[in-house]
Amino acid sequence: MRGIVAAILSVVFPAVLFSALTVWVSWEGEEFFYKVAREFERLTGIEVEVLYVPRIDTKLQLSLRTGHLPDICLVQDVSTGIIAASGRAVPLDPEFLASLGYFSEDALSVFSSNGKYLAVPFYADLQVGFLNRSLVKPDAPSQLMSGYTIEDLKKLPRVKDDKDVISVAWDFMSPYVFFSFLAGYGEVTDSRGMPAFSSDTYASAVSEVRELFASGTVLRLERQAMVSRFLAGKLIFMLQGSFLAPEFERAGIDFQILPFPRVGDKSIPSVIDSKGFVIFDEKSLEPVRLFLSFLFEESMDFATSNYKIPLWVQELPVELVDLERVMENVVRMPSDMRFQQIYGEAMRTVLQVVYVQAMSIDDALKSAQAFAESNW
Repeated sequence: MRGIVAAILSVVFPAVLFSALTVWVSWEGEEFFYKVAREFERLTGIEVEVLYVPRIDTKLQLSLRTGHLPDICLVQDVSTGIIAASGRAVPLDPEFLASLGYFSEDALSVFSSNGKYLAVPFYADLQVGFLNRSLVKPDAPSQLMSGYTIEDLKKLPRVKDDKDVISVAWDFMSPYVFFSFLAGYGEVTDSRGMPAFSSDTYASAVSEVRELFASGTVLRLERQAMVSRFLAGKLIFMLQGSFLAPEFERAGIDFQILPFPRVGDKSIPSVIDSKGFVIFDEKSLEPVRLFLSFLFEESMDFATSNYKIPLWVQELPVELVDLERVMENVVRMPSDMRFQQIYGEAMRTVLQVVYVQAMSIDDALKSAQAFAESNW
C-alpha cells in the first residue's frame, strides 16, 4: 500500500506546484514526525518543516491572536473552543475528510463547532488502570475482567507478602484524574456549561473517593513517585495515562491495561483525550491533504507502539485490545476554555483542602462555586 501512495504522490503532485509546508507537533513521536516529513519530501520534492513544540497549547493561544500560524497544527480536542472562536481554522468538508480515512462521528464531533469540522482526528490517549502482573498470582488478572472494584484490587493474591508493596495508588489531588470519578457520579456541568460545584454529584464524589484514602484502601502518590514505585515493582495498581505504557514496556514491566475500577455501584469512565490536525491556510489544502494521507499511511505502527487509539480507521488493531475495552466507557472534558480554567484551578484547591482536612467538603465546594460564579 505504501508503494501505491508514494507512486501517486510523485505523479499527481509535482514539487513545482508548492514549495513547503509548516507543521507544528507536540507530545510523543517527535522523531517519527521528522522521519515522515523527510520521506514525504523525498517522494514529492515538497519540503515539510516540522517544529516540535513542548507546550503547544500556550504557543497556539498566542499565535491565534497574532495570526502567525503554520499550515498544520496538532492540537488537543479541548482546544476546539478557542480555535473556533478565533475564526482562523479552515473548515473541512466531508469529502476532504473521507479522502483521509474513516472517522466516526464521535471522533469528529469533538473537533466541531457550529456544524463545522475544524480538525482531522489523528489519535487518542486514555486514562487507564495499570496492573503490575508480576506482583500478583497468574490467575489474578482474570478476576478483574468485568466490573471490578477497588476492593477487588485489594484482595488480589500476591506472589509474595511484601509490606513495601502498595496495592492501589493514584493522586487524589489531580483534577484531571478526578474528572472521571465526577462523571461516574452524575452531571459535571450546569445548564450554562459551568462546573456544578454545588451539586450532589460533586459532594458525593469527593466524599466517597476521599473516604477510600482516609480508610487506607488507596494511597495517595504524586505522579512521579507513583511511576517510580510501579517501575520498581513496589506498586500493584495505579491510574494514569495510556501514554506511559511504552515506558513500562521498555523497562520490561509485565503490565496489563484495565478500565477504571467501579466505586460501589458507580461505573467510572476513563477520560479520552483526542489529538487532531487543524489546517490554517486554505491555499495549502491540497498539499496538506496529500501529506496527511501519507502520514496516516505510515502511522499505524506509531499508534500501536505508543498505545494510542488511531482515529482514522474503523477497526482497531489486535495489539490494542486492552485499550479497546477501555474505550467502551469513556468521557471527554468540555472544550469550553472557561470550564477548563475554572475547573482546573478550583477543583485542585478543593481536593487539596479536603485531603488535609483544612476545610469541610461542603465549605470547600461552596467556595469553589462562588469562585466559578464570579469568573464565568
